[in-house]
This record gives sequence, structure tokens and C-alpha cells, in this order.
Amino acid sequence: MGKKSDISIIDAGLKIKGVFSYKGKLVVNGMIEGNITGENLIIAEGGVVIANVNVHSVSVGGKFEGDLTALNEVLILPTGICSGKFLCKSLVVKDGGLINGDVKCARWDRASAT
Repeated sequence: MGKKSDISIIDAGLKIKGVFSYKGKLVVNGMIEGNITGENLIIAEGGVVIANVNVHSVSVGGKFEGDLTALNEVLILPTGICSGKFLCKSLVVKDGGLINGDVKCARWDRASAT
């Protein structure tokens, strides 16, 4: 039996506010406001996240605003627009992607990442 993949989707037209925790991937086509803790966050081209975020990695094709901590990579796609405070291990901004704010890249060892 294959490994189960956990994928959650906030679809276009859906707007939610609150405190969210998830495993696997969260794909945002709609809008989230609040606090998010999880693994892999994907903000699609039409998606909007206005939140304090603590994840393993994030890909931004839509709009992000807030404080973001990523244990691994932050990838800003050509359609991505980001503003706020960013703390990550690695930052990649594709041609056309925009980032405005305070960015710090740091290496975490296993002890400090838990």
C-alpha cells in the first residue's frame, strides 16, 4: 500500500479567519487570515494569506502578508507578491516575483529546529 498524501485545499471564493494547524500540503486558492502552522504551504496565483505563518516550506504564487518562518525554503513565483517579516533557511525569488520587508536567512541544526 502506498504512502497517503495529506492535501488540504482552501478553494477560490472561500475566505476564512482563525488559527490553523495542518499536516502535509495546504493549497490556498481563496483567502486565509490568522495564524497558520504546518508543513508545506502553497499559495496559488489567486490565493491570499494574511497571517503569522510557521511552516517547513512555502511557495507563493499569489499574495502573502505577515510574519513568516520557514524551516526550509521560501519560493516566490513570478506572480507572487510578499510583504512582512521573513525568517527562512533558503529564499528563492523567481523573475517577476516581489518581496518587500525584513528578510533573514538562517541555518537551523536539528536541536534548534524542534
